[in-house]
Amino acid sequence: MMYICEIFRGVAGDLTEEVQLIDHFTNKKGMTSHCYRITYRSMERSLTDKEINELQVD
Repeated sequence: MMYICEIFRGVAGDLTEEVQLIDHFTNKKGMTSHCYRITYRSMERSLTDKEINELQVD
């Protein structure tokens, strides 16, 4: 899990406050999918939807 947090912080920097694994699924073939909740926060200003969407879409 720590590696995933480092990836998110590498993209969003200090705006990434928390990363939580909220669900995972493994199918019959053994392939696994993970769902994460990412909390963004700035202590200096309010973040806009546009700003966060630009961080998440690639």
